[in-house]
Amino acid sequence: MATGDPIFAGAYLQSQNLDQRILIAPPELTSPARNAELPANQVDFEWSPIPGTEDVDVTHYHCLWKSAERYDFNKCTVLGQDGGPLDEFFPPALEKYLSPVVCIILLVILMLLALVLFIANKRRASLFVLFLALLLAVICWLHIQPGSSEPTSVSIKNLEPGETYRWKVVTETKDGLVNESETFRFEVKE
Repeated sequence: MATGDPIFAGAYLQSQNLDQRILIAPPELTSPARNAELPANQVDFEWSPIPGTEDVDVTHYHCLWKSAERYDFNKCTVLGQDGGPLDEFFPPALEKYLSPVVCIILLVILMLLALVLFIANKRRASLFVLFLALLLAVICWLHIQPGSSEPTSVSIKNLEPGETYRWKVVTETKDGLVNESETFRFEVKE
């Protein structure tokens, strides 16, 4: 039996959107290992990058709390969000297709156009096209540079000696999908 009620249709569309979310694996913690004993001066936390997040904006949280305390999300610190440095200037759909091959092809086309305009004694137009080519080269360089990778480590100094801590990494996508790693426990030496 089908119904035309707008409430049911809206609920159906929302469930379809939930089914189409990109599922990502939780982060895998690597250091400090489970039940490790560490010096109090500095603890280096490391985890493996999450495969499949290259095309998804993911916010990363590092969570650290004393074992005697209850965990809540307020014990987490935002580390960073995936996405290139051009996210605030270009829509993700445009940036997604800005691959190195596309950049090279567009630069070659602009350089050839500048050459044709220069030969045709259109010096100002040629300079303008060269300026556009330079601008495109900078945009492509900013987009392709490796500085936009996800965080995979953080260092914390001066933890309380003799205390036992727990830690994990939480990821959250733009559409609200939250993934938590395992929780590891470690002790700080006195």
